[in-house]
Amino acid sequence: GVSDYNNALKLGYDPETEAYPDWLVSQPYASALPQTVLAPGDLVACISPEASDRFQLSKSTVVYAGTTDSIAAFLAANVTQVGQAVTSLG
Repeated sequence: GVSDYNNALKLGYDPETEAYPDWLVSQPYASALPQTVLAPGDLVACISPEASDRFQLSKSTVVYAGTTDSIAAFLAANVTQVGQAVTSLG
């Protein structure tokens, strides 16, 4: 699968090293971890013809990596000064 690093962080992904820790990848369930981890906003791919047909989207639709709701809320709050804070509940 594909994920952004903010969501993969919750699974143990380290965005500084751009990898999961060795102890995690040695677990029997490691194959369930997203193997491709991108920065939020990075291009993932164009949608497939099947998805285009099923959801009635343009065949030129592209998919970009997203982010978690709390990070999106922080960005939407337009924090611009040191000391400003955002609380995201839920």
